[in-house]
Amino acid sequence: MRIGPGKLIKQILLFCLFNLILSLPAWSLEQVTLQLKWQHQFQFAGYYAAIEQGYYRDAGLDVTLREAIAYEDPTQYVLDGNAHYGVGTSELILLHHFNQPVVVLAVIFQHSPLALLVHNPDQNDASLPFQYIQDIKDKPIMMEASSAELLAYFEREGLTRANLNLVDHTLGIEDVLTGKVAAMSVYITDEPFLFQERNKAYQLFKPIMGGIDFYGDNLFTTQDEIENNPQRVLAFREASLKGWEYAMAHPEAMIDLIYEKYSQRHTKAHLRFEYEQMKKLIRPDLIEIGYMYPGRWQHIGQTYAQLNMLPNDFKIDDFLFNPDLIRLRYLMKDGLTIALIFSIVVFTLIALLWRFNFRLKKKALWLNAVFNYVPSALLVLDQDAKVLRWNKQAEHIFGWRAQETLGKTIYEFLIPLAYQTKFREGYKQTLANEEFQSEEIWCYTQSGKMILCEWQNGYLQANRLIAMATDITKKKELEIKLNTMAHSDALTGVANRTMFFQKFEEAIALAKRRKEKVALLFIDLDDFKIVNDQYGHEVGDVVLCEVVQRIKMAVREADMLARIGGDEFVLILHDCETHERALQVAEKVLFHLERPIHVSGLTVIVGGSIGISFFPDDGSKPAELLKSADNAMYSVKQKQKNGIGLASQNHYRN
Repeated sequence: MRIGPGKLIKQILLFCLFNLILSLPAWSLEQVTLQLKWQHQFQFAGYYAAIEQGYYRDAGLDVTLREAIAYEDPTQYVLDGNAHYGVGTSELILLHHFNQPVVVLAVIFQHSPLALLVHNPDQNDASLPFQYIQDIKDKPIMMEASSAELLAYFEREGLTRANLNLVDHTLGIEDVLTGKVAAMSVYITDEPFLFQERNKAYQLFKPIMGGIDFYGDNLFTTQDEIENNPQRVLAFREASLKGWEYAMAHPEAMIDLIYEKYSQRHTKAHLRFEYEQMKKLIRPDLIEIGYMYPGRWQHIGQTYAQLNMLPNDFKIDDFLFNPDLIRLRYLMKDGLTIALIFSIVVFTLIALLWRFNFRLKKKALWLNAVFNYVPSALLVLDQDAKVLRWNKQAEHIFGWRAQETLGKTIYEFLIPLAYQTKFREGYKQTLANEEFQSEEIWCYTQSGKMILCEWQNGYLQANRLIAMATDITKKKELEIKLNTMAHSDALTGVANRTMFFQKFEEAIALAKRRKEKVALLFIDLDDFKIVNDQYGHEVGDVVLCEVVQRIKMAVREADMLARIGGDEFVLILHDCETHERALQVAEKVLFHLERPIHVSGLTVIVGGSIGISFFPDDGSKPAELLKSADNAMYSVKQKQKNGIGLASQNHYRN
């Protein structure tokens, strides 16, 4: 069959048009860049998963992942406008205070993996050249950019920038192995594998040993990105967290993907090591990935403030991203206001103009669907707080059907009497100022149960208000649990260094008022590093947990035990009028520590050196008393170990 030239040209044009249409979705994807804080490895598995599983594409994004480059600060790369998003440490709170427009979108690691690693060149020598963190003074240390929490740890241990010899990080371990530098900043999820693989001994100094337990690998962006592209920020954040959920649930698939597509710098065994270590830091079994607690960020800032790295009046306003607030603003801006106006118009005119408003009716139905199925309780209230609209999610959260609430004020059935004054004041302020207000209020449900709700109220028009309520009861319970975790030692469960100083100050203040004495026992295990070196850290961890249980056997419930370092513990004895009582407790502690510990078929024996100081005899401040007890303990350790020393007199027990 012969085809004429005109028809042929027409078919060619149609073919080109068809292919043009097929290619349009690819053109519509927004190009964004995520700056990683290291090279490709399992540390960033969630972002690879979001690309591979199409989560970014479904969100309308074409995401480029950029590796970190030696001698370059990844955070500054984002701040300079070269990337839209980045992965950073808790140093972001310092940058925020000093007017850098960083905003944290989500937390990936609930506990920071950052640590300092030192190498023991002699495999046969059980003692490391760096027994204490203070031994790195004036030695060359490779530090990556954005390692402020390590600097905070050094400060807490008496090491200032003036006596630290910091050099740029080469992103490799060779300089440590060859002795060119004494130590390097590492992730406990990464570099230790390389040392184990080469059968090289190493020691880790972790900030948590100094009571510093920060977030790690925080996903962040800039204030400009949020102001100019809020919808894109929401889409990127949600797709990224969805990717992380997939990655942590499918580790083997991610290991294969990273090795085959992104980098073979790490073996599959190395990537698997990363995953196993990351599980302990991310805790996906306990905490929703991406969750961050404002109170813990406040605690991080307070830690920096105590070390003079932040002023005491620091603020975290606009530092933490609030996705719910962005969604609410968009809902009001792009549909909800129109929905309410059109729904009134539609229902008024539907009887008279139903033949002429078919398209308008479809629009109203769509807007009503938006109102009813948004994933939060939405209420439209008049100036007296009477319910005008009550969506499906409100029915689900509170239990009352819409028909049961319309025309009633929320004070009649929803807001308890004890919280009505607070709610009324916020309500009036929202109407008067025509602005958003946010507050937490306990509310009744139809069953009589009370739940804690976060209310975000916004002025609508004509003295009407739209209120969004979210049930945060479980979230608040989790915040309390996380706050407890922030003040507890992650391994043994006893108080950490931060909680110790807080409780010690309280004990001293109480003793001053009552004119009593307080005793402080500084307990340092003898030869514990040998246990770690010979049997490994897993055995060492079990030994530490057993040590805690044995110390508890020697003290009263009212006395406080804390772990302030790797194998260092302190014990606060309240109402301790005589030295004899403190010595009796110390004797009991040593008695329990001297008994053999059986771990995994091994028999381990550790003793302890104990130094004792008294308030007010040996000092009036926690730091002074801790130093006095430490010195007394050190004198015991220098002479014979496994003994007791008093700070105020030459008393020793063998």
